[in-house]
Amino acid sequence: MKIIVATGFLGSGKTTFIINLLLWLLKVTGVLPPVIVNDRGENKNLDWFRVVNAVADVQAYDLLGQCIGCGGREEFLALVRRLRDEGCKLLVVEPTGLFSLDELAAIAGGLKGCSVRSIHLVDVKKVGEAAAFSFSNLLHSCGIGLTHAHQNITREAKMLAGAVNKPVFIVEERVEDGLMAEIWERLMDDAECGHHHVHTCGDPHCTHNDHEHDHHHHEDHVPSRSFLTEGWTMGQIVAYLAKVPNLLRFKGVVQNGESRIWMGWAGDEWHMHAMPDDAPLKADVFASGPIPEPSRESLTDAGIEALAEGVAPVVLESPSGGYTRLSPVGTSAWTLFYDTSKSASAAVRATCGTRLVQRCREVATYLFEHDLTDLDPEQVDFYRFEVCMVWWWWTRVFGFELETADRAMLDRLLRELDPEQVNMASLEDWTDEDAYGCLSELKERVPEHADKVRRVEERMAAT
Repeated sequence: MKIIVATGFLGSGKTTFIINLLLWLLKVTGVLPPVIVNDRGENKNLDWFRVVNAVADVQAYDLLGQCIGCGGREEFLALVRRLRDEGCKLLVVEPTGLFSLDELAAIAGGLKGCSVRSIHLVDVKKVGEAAAFSFSNLLHSCGIGLTHAHQNITREAKMLAGAVNKPVFIVEERVEDGLMAEIWERLMDDAECGHHHVHTCGDPHCTHNDHEHDHHHHEDHVPSRSFLTEGWTMGQIVAYLAKVPNLLRFKGVVQNGESRIWMGWAGDEWHMHAMPDDAPLKADVFASGPIPEPSRESLTDAGIEALAEGVAPVVLESPSGGYTRLSPVGTSAWTLFYDTSKSASAAVRATCGTRLVQRCREVATYLFEHDLTDLDPEQVDFYRFEVCMVWWWWTRVFGFELETADRAMLDRLLRELDPEQVNMASLEDWTDEDAYGCLSELKERVPEHADKVRRVEERMAAT
């Protein structure tokens, strides 16, 4: 049986890569190999849930609580032996972010008749850490999957690849078929990889205990904590994480209105996407130091300052490519501020409002002062319109008056607005009275521009 292992530190993209691999194998061969997903969290294995949700009918095994290289060895080896004895020819394994391929030597007795191949995933921002702390995984892998690279192989990554004499593959959120075929060929070519040659005693039912292999435990190397997120908002999650010193990795599912959202933080980046209604409402936190008790307290002034510093730049790259996009307050930042405002102190609420208004000013200034001819017209006019609604909405939430200069900027944004170019789908939350309901209010606030606002409203009704 051939075992494919995707190694990589916390948040390096192992689960995403394995989902890509399984879908590619199903497409190319028509067969789905079983997959073992190992996670150190408690209660629910979020990575396992992601795999079974993304790959229909996959035979996925959830090994939860301890690493397969130490405390979870017995369960892992028993499952591998059973699959091998049942005639399984290919098995895919996602270990925890702390697993080392050196641990294969310690469990070699249970891998009789198995050939282990691996790819090591490295976040492009964590190349130095990978070289320092995961060198064994790099040496024994067939190749390096560089994640979050956006087609940019850094000098450090090239240096790393040269040091271990391994190819580097740019592994994005969606791996193209041609690249996956190239990676797969590398994984299947025994002559090309300096992988582990598993030493066994010849007994197919041997376990590591028969040879008195040492148990080692590395759970304590990286503290972790799991908690249920029922009743938490996205803003409260961020507020809590802002208090976790030396945060390494967060992954969790939170209820957001009527839907459930996956929130993942790693490599100083947030990744969010929709999840099915049966996704478990839980979270796992990993840090390099003590992790405080989960608390849904509001953001402090210091937390707001930190959040404001982390707001995405005004200019962003479009996910679809080809256009530069503008973001009034950064991805989901204003919703986090809003969550905070509902229960925060007056001082913190005022800080929230100040931060948001400043972001609106920055975007308005950008729209006024830069050449926008190369931008997508739907995006430009949508952001003109959204900045106006965000601005008016926030004054209503906090009950403060706009400064004269701010009113002038709003007036100019609306004068330059082309209602026929506003992206309709992006306005749904703003027209929903149960959400923010600012569209109808905007007509009352700016009667001189009411006709333009009404045209946007009519277009929304028509769709």
